Amino acid sequence: MSGKQLKAGVIGLGLLGSQYLQLFSRRPEIQVVGVCDVRQAAAAAAAAQHKSTAYTDAAALFKEQRLDLVVVATPARLHLAPTLAAIDAGVPVILQEKPLATELSQAATIFDRVEQHGTRLFVNFANRAMPYDLATHYLLQEGLIGAPVYAESRLDDNISVPTRLWGERSREFAAGSSPAHFLLSHVVDLMHWYFAPARVVEVF
Repeated sequence: MSGKQLKAGVIGLGLLGSQYLQLFSRRPEIQVVGVCDVRQAAAAAAAAQHKSTAYTDAAALFKEQRLDLVVVATPARLHLAPTLAAIDAGVPVILQEKPLATELSQAATIFDRVEQHGTRLFVNFANRAMPYDLATHYLLQEGLIGAPVYAESRLDDNISVPTRLWGERSREFAAGSSPAHFLLSHVVDLMHWYFAPARVVEVF
């Protein structure tokens, strides 16, 4: 891959999808060739800003573009279809926002399809990049506070997140998710990361 410019696509152009576009625009080794959102105006605006092609349907994006990387940043309940479409289109690397899915059957379907195609799929748990989480991971993994035998975690959020974070679409998005998907997924991931190789076996 040395010297090759990676061709990327971004599906879902809300808060997180827009952040990926800004990041990619600062990386000369990445060229965003397609952006996709069910809102035609949002797709057109992003395409104009980043000199790429606008799509309102992920299938059309994969049909017309041969991608090295795709980001799936749709609302959590809408991860399945674009992720499977990317896998079936042969996109080698998929970066998906957490959680993997909002239903166990959908997560299993994605997992099985990844195994079949050999796709490299990464789920972005952004808390791992937070300074205090990096410090906690270091303390535990280096044994600086001894051998842990028990952990309990609480993650709070402001009510403005489900009611106002996504503007007029906030209530619709929140109705398709839950604190388990939006917050608890971070907690379980952090417990796995902090205490590896130990595994979380029960969640209450």
